[in-house]
Amino acid sequence: MRGMRGFGASSRLEWFKFALYLGVPVGVVYFFSRPSIYMPYLERKQFVVYPPEGERPPENLEEIKKRADAQMNVNDKH
Repeated sequence: MRGMRGFGASSRLEWFKFALYLGVPVGVVYFFSRPSIYMPYLERKQFVVYPPEGERPPENLEEIKKRADAQMNVNDKH
């Protein structure tokens, strides 16, 4: 009966560890899932930095011809 001597104490310890192993992750997820916790960090950090928008490419053949003529006029002046 030596193996049965500490069964009550070890059983309570195992239940405590089991509750702790389940409770800590659940508690952390609950705590950090609130927007009041993580929104200040997201608002301070800009994750995507877009470059300034440049000139749009021509959409049809007429625009291409106009830009080519304009570029040739600029080159002829220099």
